[in-house]
Amino acid sequence: MSGNKVIVITGASDGIGRAIARKLARGDCTLILVSKNEEKLNDVSSEIKNSRYFICDITDNERVKDIIAKVEKVYGRIDVLVNNAGMWIEGELDANNPEQIRKTLETNLLGQIYVTKAIVPLMKKQKYGIIVNIISHSAKHAKAERSVYDATKFGFDGFTKSLQEELHRYNIRVSGIYPAKVKTNLFSKAGVDKSMDGAIEADDVANVVEFILSQPDSIEIPEIGIRSILYR
Repeated sequence: MSGNKVIVITGASDGIGRAIARKLARGDCTLILVSKNEEKLNDVSSEIKNSRYFICDITDNERVKDIIAKVEKVYGRIDVLVNNAGMWIEGELDANNPEQIRKTLETNLLGQIYVTKAIVPLMKKQKYGIIVNIISHSAKHAKAERSVYDATKFGFDGFTKSLQEELHRYNIRVSGIYPAKVKTNLFSKAGVDKSMDGAIEADDVANVVEFILSQPDSIEIPEIGIRSILYR
């Protein structure tokens, strides 16, 4: 990835998003960091010289459109979008709280669609763009007591594959990354005590994002799975 690129990262205040921001900050780019958590987002932004952050719940379509319009006005372009925001839910379906079901569906799928929809017209206009979707191993391997979470990730996978077919004619490359369990606070935020045995580091995912962005414009990487050799 050559030249100063404008990169939007959702879920940038913590976990994988924070690791990606730190990794990409070493290159020649301007990072637009998006998250709901202002305190953590401010901490990340303070570490990165060429960055700007926006407080945003990506399930709010109007707020998303407003932010992307502001980024376009200031920078004139968006070269890369990293869709990373997400939340966890587990348990047998009939035990899942309806409000948590709604929030998970909106955050893990609808919000990603809103952000992508807002950015794609600019990428089409500039005839260039890279979209990297941080999906999940769960999009490939369904498990019991994860029906809602798996539904969002299977949907995100389908969304990604469809965009690959739809956007290549505009010189927009779309990649899906499918990490297995990652050492973040995704589970603790949902009140779940999850063993991190066999989990990979958030930096491992960030390394893969950096690799995708380092490829020449003629190369598209449809998907990359990541897991520890200890993960089963």
